[in-house]
Amino acid sequence: MKLNRNNLLLKDIIKNVNRDELSVFLIDGDKVVATDSYRLVEMTLGEGSADKPMTIPLSELNKISLKKDEIFDIAKLDSNNANGYPEYKKIIPTEEPIITFSVNAKYLESICKILKNVNRTKSVKVSI
Repeated sequence: MKLNRNNLLLKDIIKNVNRDELSVFLIDGDKVVATDSYRLVEMTLGEGSADKPMTIPLSELNKISLKKDEIFDIAKLDSNNANGYPEYKKIIPTEEPIITFSVNAKYLESICKILKNVNRTKSVKVSI
């Protein structure tokens, strides 16, 4: 099982979490999962899959620094069983999505920066 650079971006979600059971990456099959209890991201592992769910603490993840195409073998890290991690699959919808679309991340980022500066205190309504 190996993490890639994109997998490590999920550290931003858990870096300020005050609950030990959430300040970890969950490795579940071929997925990496991170949540702060408000946001949840599930992403495909860089390579391989786990036989049983396991967690890797943020303290271990912070030891990893990868360049663009590098991968890191998870076996080199201290890990735990996944006891105590929320049953995240229960909140993921199983029916077909109403709509699926692709987003240009750089374009979306630029729009969000503009909206943040226009309205710093309130939510922004977006219609699709």
